[in-house]
Amino acid sequence: MNELLLKTSSERPTAILAYNDQLAIRIMDLVNDIGLKIPTDVSIIGFDDFQLSKYMSPRLTTMTHAQQMMGRDAATLLLQKINHHKVDSVVYESLMVERDSVRKLKE
Repeated sequence: MNELLLKTSSERPTAILAYNDQLAIRIMDLVNDIGLKIPTDVSIIGFDDFQLSKYMSPRLTTMTHAQQMMGRDAATLLLQKINHHKVDSVVYESLMVERDSVRKLKE
């Protein structure tokens, strides 16, 4: 990540989507440590709407996901599988929580 962020502005990514908000927060620290600005130099998005994300500076843009429902469904599907029942995939909707860590690119 360090090598990627230290590239020239024309070679550096304009945005980073992290696996989860805690990783996004670590990336935000790295970006700040090397002297880049969020979102001016690089936009950052997390995934899971971690409770501290809204208190970061800048506040972290993130995606929500149905954690409790996913856990409940996983247990139900596992029990169905153990009992040799057919198991179907489940798709969950995710919503973007727009905050301050993303800038709009030129149109």
